[in-house]
Amino acid sequence: MQELLDRRATAWEQADVAGLAAVTAPGSEADAQERSLIGEASAQELRYPSVTFEVTGAGVKEQDEERMVVDVAVRRLALEVRRGEEVVHSSPETTDQVRVVLVAHGQGWRVEQWVPLSPAAGSRPSGPPAPGPGA
Repeated sequence: MQELLDRRATAWEQADVAGLAAVTAPGSEADAQERSLIGEASAQELRYPSVTFEVTGAGVKEQDEERMVVDVAVRRLALEVRRGEEVVHSSPETTDQVRVVLVAHGQGWRVEQWVPLSPAAGSRPSGPPAPGPGA
């Protein structure tokens, strides 16, 4: 789980939609959402120079060979969103509870869906103005 979050953070830091292939399942709800949000941020010339997610707890709720459902506590360090050198948004550190649906993909797992479980996670778990816990 931590590895997926690290890859997701890198995709946001680099505004790298292609980098999401190492995080989200192709054609999934999570993939479409992340691609759209990173695209929106890029179109607005927003940068996320330092995104850090840390798994502070996880519990597998369901699992078989093809699919796994995990409830995860995700800590996101304080975040600044920039346009050029200007800070246009800052967000304090947060810890959110997220239900992550993973699907088997090649030799690993990819995120198919993430659903916020805590009120702080809000209705959009990622993207402008700040990436949330997501995957």
